[in-house]
Amino acid sequence: MPLEDGDSIPEELLKTIKESQFALVVFSKSYATSRWCLDVLVKIMESKDEYVQTVIPLFYDVDPSEVQKQMESFA
Repeated sequence: MPLEDGDSIPEELLKTIKESQFALVVFSKSYATSRWCLDVLVKIMESKDEYVQTVIPLFYDVDPSEVQKQMESFA
């Protein structure tokens, strides 16, 4: 069943996030416009601290400083 915009994060996905050793986060120009993507990122970062996971950010057509300084679409 596909996820629709505005859907909450399914329990299965939350479980998978918690059980993962690595999380690969791909930041794109439109990443921050998706509330769902931001909610998943919050869960990943919470799990990272609690379960000692490695989070690897990838920047697709985005300057990392835009994300770090919350500029452009990340403001």
